Amino acid sequence: MTLPIVYRPVSYATLTPYYITLDNWTVPAVDGQGTEWWASTLDGWNGSPDVRLTGQDRPQDHGQFDGPTWLGTRMITIAGSAIALDQTTALLARDIVSSICYDPAHLYTLQVTEPGRPTRRAGVRLNAATKVSGLSEVAFDWQIQLKCPDPRRYADTETVVTLFPPTGATGGVQVPLTAPFTLSTSGLSTSSATLTNAGTVATRPIAYLNGPLVDPQIANVTAMKTLSFTITIASGDYLAIDFDRRTVLLNGTASRANTLTSTAAWWELAPGGNDIAYTAGGGAGAAVIRYRSAWL
Repeated sequence: MTLPIVYRPVSYATLTPYYITLDNWTVPAVDGQGTEWWASTLDGWNGSPDVRLTGQDRPQDHGQFDGPTWLGTRMITIAGSAIALDQTTALLARDIVSSICYDPAHLYTLQVTEPGRPTRRAGVRLNAATKVSGLSEVAFDWQIQLKCPDPRRYADTETVVTLFPPTGATGGVQVPLTAPFTLSTSGLSTSSATLTNAGTVATRPIAYLNGPLVDPQIANVTAMKTLSFTITIASGDYLAIDFDRRTVLLNGTASRANTLTSTAAWWELAPGGNDIAYTAGGGAGAAVIRYRSAWL
């Protein structure tokens, strides 16, 4: 008995253990045209991104004057092979992989599942030209290079926490605050929760404060920082607060950054538990906090 010869551009030993989804394209998979997609490389997904150093060389002396250091962008390369049913389908498959993340103005979601880890994601765009090899019978090799402006890898599942001010609260804030952390307690109602970042690096939430509210505050008691506002939010309106971009938008469009108080401090959710307190000088509107755990 003679077995048919099946072309394999890469050996099974070199295939990655990752399951990758990007711009409605998945690898490893068999697509609707019957084309097999295999990945042999996922470089840059694990490990830390580059570092941006700002040190200044000491004139006529050893070393540098140290300066702020920041994480750079994360560069990711995905490479592999495709095996089609016939040459016409192979040519179509080359067109498909060439069009992935085609819009340079759009940030695409890269999702990666690996053994023993939760599915995680990153926002990416093309960083270089997509490469496809010539056809070898009905197969070809491909390579996609991506850039993550935000180097963190995020949980694919978003955590949503809603805090409702309790009714009839007259005794002020009742949360475990530690000096020098302070909150005005005159006539305030409060609600609190512990938000858990299951990752390894701080993540930044988005919060929506729904009216009616007067002078709301959101405090990270663990970090001893409070984001407070001098504003009246009418019923039916909301304040969208992006802790990453540091924007404050009324109904998602009109900037209200000028309503931040002089003592307001932006905060992050550190790895582990973060005690959050939500307060307001008046009104009963809820605060909705959305975040994803983050890893480097």
